[in-house]
Amino acid sequence: MKKPFHRDALAALALWAAAPAALAAFTIDDIHFWAGEGTNAAVVVVDWGREDASAVRAWGYRWDGASTAADALLALDAADPRLDVVRSISSYGLYLTGFTYRAPEGETYEAMAEDYYDDSGSTGTYWSISSAEAGGEMAVSGSGASSLALVPGGRLGLKWTYYAYDYATFDYDGGDTSVAEDAALAAPAPAFAMDDLHFWIGEGTNRVALVVDFGVEGRDPRAWGYRWNGPATNLAELIAVVAHEDPRLGFHTDPSQADTFLSDLSYDAGDAAASFDAASGTATDPEAWFAAPRSVSEGSVLRGQFWNIVKGTGVSFDEVPAWSDTTGMDAETLVDGTWYLFRINDYIWNSSTFEYWQDDPEPRRPRPAESPYGWRVAAATLNPADPFSRADAALGRSTVDAPASSWNGVAYPPSPIHPAIGAARPVDVVALSSPDEDAGVRGSVTIEFDHPVVDDPRNPFGLDFIVFGNAIQTLGGNAGVLGTDDPAEVRFKSDKVAEESALVEVSQDGETWFGFPDGPFADAFAPTLGRLYDPARPDPALFAGTDFTNRFWGRPAHATIPVDPAISGKDFKGRTLADYAKLYNGSAGGTGFDISGFDLPPDARGRKWIRFVRVTAPEAADSYQAAPEIDAVADVAPAPSFRNWVDAHFPFAERPDVTKTTVCANGEPAFVNAALGLAPDAPAPASWAIEGFDPATRTLSAPLAPFASDLVRLLSSSSLTNADWSAALPVYAGTNALGRPLFRPQGPAADAPAAFFRLEIHE
Repeated sequence: MKKPFHRDALAALALWAAAPAALAAFTIDDIHFWAGEGTNAAVVVVDWGREDASAVRAWGYRWDGASTAADALLALDAADPRLDVVRSISSYGLYLTGFTYRAPEGETYEAMAEDYYDDSGSTGTYWSISSAEAGGEMAVSGSGASSLALVPGGRLGLKWTYYAYDYATFDYDGGDTSVAEDAALAAPAPAFAMDDLHFWIGEGTNRVALVVDFGVEGRDPRAWGYRWNGPATNLAELIAVVAHEDPRLGFHTDPSQADTFLSDLSYDAGDAAASFDAASGTATDPEAWFAAPRSVSEGSVLRGQFWNIVKGTGVSFDEVPAWSDTTGMDAETLVDGTWYLFRINDYIWNSSTFEYWQDDPEPRRPRPAESPYGWRVAAATLNPADPFSRADAALGRSTVDAPASSWNGVAYPPSPIHPAIGAARPVDVVALSSPDEDAGVRGSVTIEFDHPVVDDPRNPFGLDFIVFGNAIQTLGGNAGVLGTDDPAEVRFKSDKVAEESALVEVSQDGETWFGFPDGPFADAFAPTLGRLYDPARPDPALFAGTDFTNRFWGRPAHATIPVDPAISGKDFKGRTLADYAKLYNGSAGGTGFDISGFDLPPDARGRKWIRFVRVTAPEAADSYQAAPEIDAVADVAPAPSFRNWVDAHFPFAERPDVTKTTVCANGEPAFVNAALGLAPDAPAPASWAIEGFDPATRTLSAPLAPFASDLVRLLSSSSLTNADWSAALPVYAGTNALGRPLFRPQGPAADAPAAFFRLEIHE
């Protein structure tokens, strides 16, 4: 029997924004642990209902734009490893069950909602939710977590308490819902150590952390980890490697400098394939950031910014005793255990007095950059006797290389994993072998991401995540291939793919699951490709520390780019390994999956999302020799419009040769046709013009393809005489009644009497 009334009302979470307003015992400045980012701030006070007033804690939550109570609760749960928010998700949204908090001083506070029923009524415990506007008194709130929008100007209190309900009299006693705000203690932030990083690049026992502070208000710095063995590299290579592996991070250097000189860094926190305009420092997505030093002259005084790159060592970022300057991006060799911090500093130079000043800000505590790969094993049902039963082998990115080996006294070189050589070590893959084959128990592993994986319309081929196994395509006969062999000379004579298809399911909360019973399946097509085929830029890391020389394989392939699901091993029969690699078009392979068909509650942007992926063997098997193997799971990175347009309009075999400068049949470059929404063989348009400017809303439309804001730049000027065209990118604002993209110009000033606009197609 469902407890009447309070499940949908009193136990619903209501979260209100809090400007820097004073609580009875502390202010918002006393909050030490923050989740989320943005210029709005909220205080969340949790009272476990004990007589001991120390069992009250307060956290902070930040956001921009629209955000719900559920967003805040999930953000707090994800950000603080000591806090567990027990909840479930239904068609009505998020339902709060309880809180567990492992206090730094050693005690654990835990309280769950429980119900007890008999013929006379029901009793139990629940989490009452109270809210107040700034300076106001707390009052019980009855709105649901997923539907209640955060409103600036208030605060939230959560209190564990008792209730009683009498069936005969309909009397309901909600208990003492008052929150002990005067006893609240700001939850201290734990030290941020390298072990807290989520996104690691490379392998080895040496490790460093890269921290980038973009200097954007309301946005925390991000931190990545890098591991290696053998000779150390430098800071320039560190940035390049991290940017190669994380599609959200971009950087440019000044080619006019003799050494590597950092020009700008960008970060697409919203993972929405944002475009950046280096001239203005703007982006097409509000959750994308751009950091570039700027300067302005005021007579003899020059005010500007510069990239300050410092380093420090310490058990944690918070405990670095001193930060010292580096010797530059090329000259600074990485040292194990070091934090490298990139930040923008201000300076003032007076050329008349020769006075110089620069600031020395306190290093801001970073947060781990989200990993596009599986972050945590949530559950596993495996055969402990199987040497391939390490569930954590499915975490992180897909395997890149097979190590050097020897057989009968013969040394064999390392090799990239490729369609003829699959990952084969217990540290690389987990076998879904059964712990009890006789009982028909099927092996499985459940992987959790550290962020929601969304159904993004910009994802290539509409695929949202990828599962990597160790399927291979046979070369034919007894053919083999070594890492030193020329891939252009290795030919696939068979279309047979050795696969062990496994069932894949997805979930938002780890409880309600949606599956792909009819496929696609994991550990099937497409076989993993560890590295890009790149004879012009072979990566020396492949054969580092050996007597072999790498002449063919470049940086690791991109594990967040899927292979076209319309193709199969048949498309590669008769082709060389070099052809195979090139036709993957940068992808590392794996099987792609689309969650759009499931009845999943959407996020604040209206996108379906999941957080858990479960992979299960099709039948019980007692060893890895008969069970599917799983290497990794990956969140698909959204692609710019041009790539999606090429994938939709060009045959599979032609795609790697299609670039933005490729000329179509109408004589226009391919990316011009993409912006105009034209097919490669379409005639050139007679005219292309902006239309429908609305001065009241400052929006205009143009005959462009969907998402063409990736390919065009909107410029504005207040005059055509000596026009000073801005370099601001447009803000995409949907479509008009004719389906034309709407743009909201960022300049000139809103009160300008007239404005002129022009569109430019850019690379």
